[in-house]
Amino acid sequence: MIAGRDTTAGTLSWFLYVLCRDQRIQDKIAREVREATTGDHQNVGGVQEFTACLTEDAIGSMHYLHAALTETLRLYPAVPTVS
Repeated sequence: MIAGRDTTAGTLSWFLYVLCRDQRIQDKIAREVREATTGDHQNVGGVQEFTACLTEDAIGSMHYLHAALTETLRLYPAVPTVS
């Protein structure tokens, strides 16, 4: 249980670090999430409306977000390899 929490927190910390270093990545991910969650609507109201839009199909269509998370794990592994 602790290992799952620590590795997730570490990965998210490194992911936010990567986002802070490159504005283009932030913009692409924000655009992709916005397009995947709003569909035809331009503005999503609050948190409830946003989470209602996070369907399995919407999450599955966020390819750039997935690639950015995967690259973060490649650059900064959650569990370092010990030889």
